[in-house]
Amino acid sequence: MTQDDRMELREHRRRMRIWLLVGVLLLLLTGFAVFRLALHWWVYHGRLDAIRAAGEPATFEDIDEARLKLLPEQDAAVVAREAFSHYDSRNVYLHNLPIDGIAILPDRTESLPPEMKADMAVYLQDNAEALRLLHRAAGMPHGRFFHRDEYQDFSSFRRGVKLLNMEGILAAETGDPATAASSFVDALRFGRHLRDEPFLISFLVHTGCEFLTVPTIERAINHARFTDGQLRMMGEALGDADDPHALRHAILTERCQVADVVSRPVTELLEKDATHSERLWAFFYGLAGVQFVDAGYMLDYYDEMARLADLSTHRRKAAAEALDAKGSKIPEYLILSRGRLPALGPLCDIDLRALAVVRAARTGLAVQRYCLAHGRCPEKLGDLVPEFLDAVPDDPFDGYPLRYRIRGSGFVVYSVGEDLTDNAGREEDARGKPFATATDIPFTVEFASAAAAIAPASGSEDDQSARPQPGAQP
Repeated sequence: MTQDDRMELREHRRRMRIWLLVGVLLLLLTGFAVFRLALHWWVYHGRLDAIRAAGEPATFEDIDEARLKLLPEQDAAVVAREAFSHYDSRNVYLHNLPIDGIAILPDRTESLPPEMKADMAVYLQDNAEALRLLHRAAGMPHGRFFHRDEYQDFSSFRRGVKLLNMEGILAAETGDPATAASSFVDALRFGRHLRDEPFLISFLVHTGCEFLTVPTIERAINHARFTDGQLRMMGEALGDADDPHALRHAILTERCQVADVVSRPVTELLEKDATHSERLWAFFYGLAGVQFVDAGYMLDYYDEMARLADLSTHRRKAAAEALDAKGSKIPEYLILSRGRLPALGPLCDIDLRALAVVRAARTGLAVQRYCLAHGRCPEKLGDLVPEFLDAVPDDPFDGYPLRYRIRGSGFVVYSVGEDLTDNAGREEDARGKPFATATDIPFTVEFASAAAAIAPASGSEDDQSARPQPGAQP
């Protein structure tokens, strides 16, 4: 073999190695592209398709398509925003205003101080147009408060509920129970509009409206003599607020933000002060398709959250704590899941407490109606069925019927609360910490609607019917 032949052979081998290397690279790139495409379509889009097949929204676009198409005159949100624009922004009275100011309401059996009453009356008059529109919005059946690209003015929403409750408290103490009942009902209805909105924040604001309204109803019941019709109207509004599926709905709609997040460049999801190494990892995170693995993990996690939120209320707390323990071990490379998945435990606590507050109040109003009709308190909550309640509501914390005690000329209906211990209806003071132990979640009426002071029936203070033994499970 000549020198030229050897050189030509070496050149041929070199070209073959180059082509082999190019072929291997092309094969790797093709394999990587197929792998990334598989992650995109099977791991991520396959889950979205399964969600839609189950009849649930997978994206914000799905939510918009499923919602009612409302004309402006049919949309409670349009009226509410007009009400917000009429809020009196002056804070002359805030130092002496309860609820919407910094003053604290007196004990439920004590009357409002004259100066506080006067300032409340002036403040409500200054916001008369806003109140008129808030009542109108509350009475409308539908509202589209959520718009994907618009800021949610939850502070204005909360202020509307505060105004309605302030109006109700003042009316109850000035001998106008009809206005008081209407104000409380509309406060609950207005908050109800947010229950159908996506995002967990909407759910939290909605439950916050209930936490605000029920104590004001409790106070009003201790100061005004409502008619049976007014009590029934408030009870029906509370019954409508009793939605054990509200948390599951909020989780399923919050899940839609996964698709919204994945549609953005990964670098947009970083904090402004992200380091160079974090930005470099984010680049490879998106390039390699890890974001679709991350999105699939998030979707599966939300599915598990929704299944837990669909359990019987008294079984949710333990299951939520177990899921949160799992959530604390999310792999570090799943940066979206680690940073965006909410903890279910605190949400479950808030939901259970809201259900307990609403159920205790609704049952308390039914007891008040019984007292009004019979001139005495019922011996047990079962006496309310079927005339005043279809059934005695269960305590969302332990699954047993709500507790009930007669106290002098009044009564208390209560849930055992987070500690699952019957503390005889003991409540927190005005400065008590949320979810305190050794307290219950009560609705207390000091003076029941009867012609005279009411003595405990059958010489018993407690409703002893179907009372569980310590440690028992329903």
